[in-house]
Formats: sequence, C-alpha cells, structure tokens
Amino acid sequence: MSGAEHVADQTLPSTLSILPLKNRILLPSSAMKLLLTSPRSVALVDAILSSTSAGSGHHHSLYVGVVPTRRDPRANSNAFAAANGMLDDTDDNEDAPHHAGGDHEDERARLHDVGTAARIIQISRKDAPVRSYTLLLEGRCRFGLDKLTAVHPFIVGEVRQLDAAGGSRGDPEQDDPDLAAVAASFKDRARELVDRLERRKGHARRLKSMLESAPAHRLADLFVAAFEDSFEARLELLSTTCPKERMRRALSLVEAHLGQLDVTTDIAKRVEGRLSKTQREYLLRQQMQAIREELGETDGAGGEEDDLDQLQRRLHDAAPPDEVLKQATQELRKLRKMTEQAPAYGSTRSWIECVASLPWSKEAAADAHEVAMVEARAVLDEEHYGLDKVKDRIVEYLAVRRLRPEARPPILCFTGPPGVGKTTLARSIAKVLSRPFQRISLGGVRDEADIRGHRRTYIASMPGRLIAGLRRCGVKDPVLLLDELDKMGADSRGDPAAAMLEVLDPEQNRAFTDHYLGVPFDLSRVTFLATANDPRTIPGPLRDRMEMIDVPGYTSEEKHHIAMTHVVPRVLDEHGLLRPKPRLTIPREAVEVVVRSYTREAGVRGLQRCLASLCRAAAVHAAQASDHKAVEGGGGGGGGGGGVVLASPPEGPGFGRGRAGSAGILHPAAAALSRIGPDGVPVVTRELIEKVLGPPRYDGASDDLRSSGLVPGVVAGLSWTAVGGDIMYIEAAVMPGAGSLQLTGQLGDVIKESAHIAMSWVQSHAAALGLTGDSMPFPESGGGGGGGVGGSGSSGGRRRGGGSPPGMYATAASVEAQGGHWPVRGHHGGDGSPGGHGLLRGRNVHIHLPQGAIPKDGPSAGVTMCCALVSLFSGRPARVDTAMTGEVSLRGLVLPVGGIKEKLIAAHQNGIARVLVPSRNLSDVEHEVPESVRAELKVVPCATMADVLENAFEGGYRLAMPSKL
Repeated sequence: MSGAEHVADQTLPSTLSILPLKNRILLPSSAMKLLLTSPRSVALVDAILSSTSAGSGHHHSLYVGVVPTRRDPRANSNAFAAANGMLDDTDDNEDAPHHAGGDHEDERARLHDVGTAARIIQISRKDAPVRSYTLLLEGRCRFGLDKLTAVHPFIVGEVRQLDAAGGSRGDPEQDDPDLAAVAASFKDRARELVDRLERRKGHARRLKSMLESAPAHRLADLFVAAFEDSFEARLELLSTTCPKERMRRALSLVEAHLGQLDVTTDIAKRVEGRLSKTQREYLLRQQMQAIREELGETDGAGGEEDDLDQLQRRLHDAAPPDEVLKQATQELRKLRKMTEQAPAYGSTRSWIECVASLPWSKEAAADAHEVAMVEARAVLDEEHYGLDKVKDRIVEYLAVRRLRPEARPPILCFTGPPGVGKTTLARSIAKVLSRPFQRISLGGVRDEADIRGHRRTYIASMPGRLIAGLRRCGVKDPVLLLDELDKMGADSRGDPAAAMLEVLDPEQNRAFTDHYLGVPFDLSRVTFLATANDPRTIPGPLRDRMEMIDVPGYTSEEKHHIAMTHVVPRVLDEHGLLRPKPRLTIPREAVEVVVRSYTREAGVRGLQRCLASLCRAAAVHAAQASDHKAVEGGGGGGGGGGGVVLASPPEGPGFGRGRAGSAGILHPAAAALSRIGPDGVPVVTRELIEKVLGPPRYDGASDDLRSSGLVPGVVAGLSWTAVGGDIMYIEAAVMPGAGSLQLTGQLGDVIKESAHIAMSWVQSHAAALGLTGDSMPFPESGGGGGGGVGGSGSSGGRRRGGGSPPGMYATAASVEAQGGHWPVRGHHGGDGSPGGHGLLRGRNVHIHLPQGAIPKDGPSAGVTMCCALVSLFSGRPARVDTAMTGEVSLRGLVLPVGGIKEKLIAAHQNGIARVLVPSRNLSDVEHEVPESVRAELKVVPCATMADVLENAFEGGYRLAMPSKL
C-alpha cells in the first residue's frame, strides 16, 4: 500500500469534543491519565456524562479528541500554579473572551493540526477542595483538526480520521511488502534495545510481548510511547500519517539509542581495564547509590556530588581574592574527577574546605559597637586592680585606633612575671574593640611549620597556628594574642622567631603565605598582642617590631584587694561553698596571713592555690556534716545543708576518735572549723590555715639572720627573675688556706667576675677599711694588732679565748668578746710562711649564693658581695633590715642595674625596710615603682662603695679615704 491514509473499518464522528493538552502528547495505542479542574474541561466531561446513562460506568464507546497545544513562552508563567495544583493537565485558555468573532480562529491557532482520538476508559470525580475529574484515556487513531465549531462551554471541532482505529481489523503489513520488511527490521533492533536496557527489565518483558502481537503500523507508536520522552520526537511521530514513514523514523530512534549504548559500553570497557580495586569499589558504591535513589531509599541527601556542590557554594560565599578562587576552583574540578579512595582525595578536599572556611572578607569591625573611652577605662578598672600606667597606655592605644582605624597600630607586648594579668589585659582590649579573641600559645614551639604551616606534600599536613586561629575566629580582624613569645626555641626544623618577623611586620603581613595554603592571606587587619616573661630572650629583630609594656608584680595591698574582690568569690564558687547558701567565710585577716606567710610571688596564682586548699578542706567538712544531718534528720542534707556547718565532729560511734583509728573524721582540719561567724557560717582562722597549709613558709625577711645571731659575712641582696624580684642572701666564709677565692651556687661568668672585682676592691682598700693583717691576729700569735675595725678602733693585744672553731660562723657576741676580731687560724706554706697575699694571706675565702639548683648570673650582686667581704673581714654583721643591689667597679663606683621595680617590690613583700640602690637608678624608682611601695621603703641612693658601707652597717662604716673615688 503506497497511499498516505488508511480507510478505517471503525470511523470517527465528524465532530469531537477537544481537550487541549500542553507539554504532553498522547499517541495511538498508548494510555494516559489526565486531571481536569478547569471549568471548560469539567463542562466537557459533564456533557459526555449527560449524553450517556448516568453512573452506568460504560464509557467504552465515548471518544474525545486530545490535541497538543503549540509551545507558548507565556506558559512558563504558569509553572508555579501548576506545581501547586491550581492548573490541570489541559491547556484551556480561560482568560480569552468566548463570544467575540475571532475566538474560533484564536483558539485554532493555539492547537496543532493533528491530534489523537482517545476512548474514555474510566472517569472518577472529586468534589473537594474543588470539583475535578480524572480521566483514563486510550489513544485509538490520529485525526486532522479542520476547524472549531464551538469554544464555549468547551471546545468542539470538525475532524477527519487519518489512520485506522486501534481496534479495527485488517493488517496493512500483508498488503505492503515494504512495510513488512521495515517492520521486521524494526522488531529485531527493538528487541536488542529492550534486552540491553537492564534497568527496565519488568517493562521490557511487556514490550517484547507487545512487539510480537502488535500490528506493524502500531509498532512505531508503541516504541515511542514507551522509550521516547522528548516532546518534539513524539509530536513528529504524531504528525506522520504514513505507516512506513513512521516505522523508519522509529527505527532511526532505535538506532540512536543503540548507538548511545554502544558508546557507553565501549567507554566502560576501556575504563574498566584501568580500574584498580578501589576504583571498582567506588563504581559499585555509585551504582548502589543510584539504585537507592531509584527505590526512593535515600534520606534526601544529595550524595557526593551534592556535597561538592555545597562545598563550591561555600567557596564562593567566602569571597576569596580572584587568584585564590581560581586556584580553588581548579582543585575542586580535579576533586570531582577523583574517587574517594584516591590517595590525593583527602588532602585535596581538606585544602578546599580550609580555603572555604577562612574569613577572606568577613570583618567584625563592620558590626562592632563603638565603646566610649570612659567605658573602656571602666572595663579595665573592673577587671584589673592597679596597673595605672599600663591602663593609661592601653587607653592611648584605643584612642588612636578610634581616631584613625586604618592606621597601623603598634604591636603591644606585655612583659612581666606569671600571674599578673597579661592575658586578661589582652582579653579586655578585645572586649573594648568588640572583636573575637583568640589565644595562640607559642611556649615550647620549635618548628617553623607551627607558624607557617606544613606543606601539602606531607602526610597529615595542616595550616599554621595563625591560620588555624583565624579559621576558628571566623573574621579577618580578630584580636590574636601571641602568648609566651619568649618561650619559642629553634632547632634543625627552623626558627619560629624568624617566621614571626613576617607576621608582625605591617609591610609584609599583607600577603602572608602559609605553606599549607600556598596562597597569600592578608593579616594586616589582625590586632596582634603578645606576652612574655623575660623579654631578654626574645631575638632583637623580633623585639624591635613590638612595643614592650612592663606589667609589674602586685604589692601586698594590691594582692589583698584582688583576693577579696576576685579570687575569694571565684574559689568559693568553684568549690560549691557559695551557692545555694554560703558555707565558708574567708576574712581579710586570713588573706593577709596567707599572703605574708605562705606566698612569695609577683602574681596571685600561688595565693589562689592556697585559698583553694582551704576551700577543699571546708568542702570535706561541709559534705560530712550534711551526711550526718541526713542520717539524723531523715534526708535533710545535700543541697539543703545551708550555711550552718557543725563546729566539731559529730559524736557517736566512729566520730571523735583519732584519724588513724577512725573513718569518722575525713579531714585533719575538720576540727579547726570551730569559729562560726555572725551569719552562722564557718570562718577561716590561723589554726585552719596552719592545719591545711602547714607551718608558715616565710616568717619574715630577716629570720634567717636573726636565727643565726647576726652572722658576719651574710648580706641581703636583691635579684631579678623571670617571675619577679626576690631576696638573695650572699654568704661569705673564711678559713685557713693558701689564699684562694672559691665561688659556688651555680654562678654564671658575669657574676663570677663581680665576685673577683669585689675581692680585688676590698683587698686594694684594706687599709682604708681598717682591714690589715696585723689587725687580725691568729689565735696562737697572742699578738697585737691595733687599728679598730672600720676605723672605730679596738683594743689590741688581747688574747681571744673560746670562740668558734676554725671555719665556723661566730656570733656578734663572740666577736666582741674576742676583741672585735674574726678568729681564723693561719695556714703556713712548706717553708713556714703563710700562703697568699694581703687579706688572703694564709686564708681561703668562700662566697656562696644559696639555692644552688637555680642558675644565677648578672652584675647586680657586686655591691652585695663587697659588703659581705667587708662584713666577713671586719667581723661586723650587716643590718638585717637592709637589702641592696648594684654593680661595682674596681674604683668603687656603684653602677646602675636593671629590674629596679621588681627588686623593690620583692623587698617590700619580704619586710625589708631600707634598700640601697645606685644613685643613677633613682629616676627608675620614682617612675616605675608603685607609690605604695615607695611610701613604705626607705630608698637610699649610693654613688660609691663608701655610701653603701656607711648605710649597710649599724652605726655606719667610716673609711679613711675620700668619699669620692
């Protein structure tokens, strides 16, 4: 048969009710379900139902014409309404007028020329929320739409049948050999395609049976309806009325699908040969994921691809510089091509996540609240007591930042002993600036990679501490505290201090490159602060980039105030003695005892530990008393223990006996909690302090000297340490010997040189000091010697009786009883003559600095060593209320030293009343030492050793020489 049309056994009526269908096409020999909600579509179904027996359900002889609408750009505007059920599956133009003369032409222009006559299989009705019908239609044959005869209440058109109905008899294949050949070829290729489409196995079996039983002119429609989703392909097949032409087009579609499968299979085979075991596992996991998605077993997560898309969005939201974004995008593109088991997958993803999480453009200053300067000073005063000069400098720093935010602020480095509030000051600055605070500990850092990061080529590489801190802060302008900057070291892995030069240089940190990131990051907006205990250990170039602000140690009065205001409430709350009701009171007198007798420090950490020990003892007693009340009162203990705590251990079995023989008294200090305050709360007493903390560790600054009977040769000096100042007693002893000087106490080279200078000065000025060999006779000489010690004169020729054994200390009383001279036996050489020269003739001198496990060095002990030697050789003890510091020269000049503030604070804390300092350090005393310390100390400036000796001994020590050397 060569004609374009078939004459059907079953013909269509000349007019049909028309259902416009948008974006979908019903082909003959296929079924479709439609939801009708528009008034015109509902009216059409109502008319069909009214023309048949109502409710009979026999609709097999009812036909309706389904015609696709032409693509209209305005259709996209209805997408939202269709998604929310406000439009049905048809495409009725309800807004168009239905009574104007051009209505039929306009409606006709919207419809395609060819449609499908569909038989109504099933009708279901729904009245809520709106009235609607659901139709199940079966496509029967094609028809051509000639014109429209009505558009209201629904569309009716004149049609002509273009091919045979699906139920008609006769087989065109028997009359047309060409169609039979094309049909056979189509069936073979279609069977091959169905066999290869494994994911549609159930559907494939049905298609195979249909391919075997369906007539030739229906094969194309069956295939396209089952496999082709393209609107254009379906419309093209619907418009093709020639069976052979439809078969050829369907065959080309089959060939196209087979070609795609061939390419996919070929690629899979080539890739499969290169797949490793891990890659095959990845492929299987991806297939499993796809199967789960098909079965609807996923939890809504989009899988790895969605995860990478989310990572890409985070990367763009971070808004890094263009060069950084470009490099990160390239790495992300590589990541998409990798399997999860690839060696570089984890490191690449970690790098991208690090870049995406950095605050490239987010600043806290944009949302920061501007704090008034009065309020800023109030914040500093609230969190810190004293430190007025430090607070003044911080306020100046904040004021400059307020007036010129874009200026490069100096890098403040707070130096001082531990526990004086350096870190707290940094937190206060961050609080006033309304910026996040991040502390970066550098103590013990010896690897440059801790600052610059590890290179990505290393396993477990990570960014440096600076980039990690910024990542945690989430903004590019936080306050970063470089804590313990002086504790950094250096070894074969690099010098972290050298790496810090770039970080703290405002000219270089605008493009700081971390080794892990490999891209520059701007650190110029970061507010850097630093802390250090000993600034001398910071390398010079690094120290030059910072402004050193010294935070001194606290005086006793400041410690009392800080303890009562901050420390006591905190330790009581931490040990459960403050809430819900007070269980312990720590009065100011108890704090003074702890400060005076149990702590010697610049800060308050040791004080806090001592108070915490008292609180723990009280907590044991309070808990035991609560248990006892619960036993006696039937559950009245626990949190209801209140403030009244038993003053003594409860009586009864197991209570009141000794600790060794009873489990009733849980703490040895329980009995010391006997004093009850007016509010019914136990009060810390001296008895409790001694029970918990033991006997006093520091009874007074001069107790060692007093207990030794004012020993000559022992003088109190002042030293500087990284944790503050301290009292250092220098001891000197003389003994028979060959005239040598022995130094002990783990001394450094500088302090050893000071000892030799002191010995040389004393020997060279022995005559002026009244220290001659004749004035210091040996016990066996019986002899003479005039010349009073220190120019005061003493009776010569008196034989000393008794006294101390050779090499032992003598008390002041024993020295006076022996004529005011120091009894030392001489040492004679092999020829009978004494060894040594001058004061060392026949004697050895030993200078020792106690606490030998602590290294000591520096020049500031020279003055103290001179006084110790003069006291030793003269037999006169130094004043016990006096301490001194200063460097001495061979001419007897007292040279200035450092650490005056810490030394004077230590003297004040140790009960020293008089301090001798170099006269050139007097300005340091006036400007650095707190006024409360200066008010209770008598500071004596000394220019020469004559001034020192005049003030170091009771009654003075007059030299027979000019006071100015």
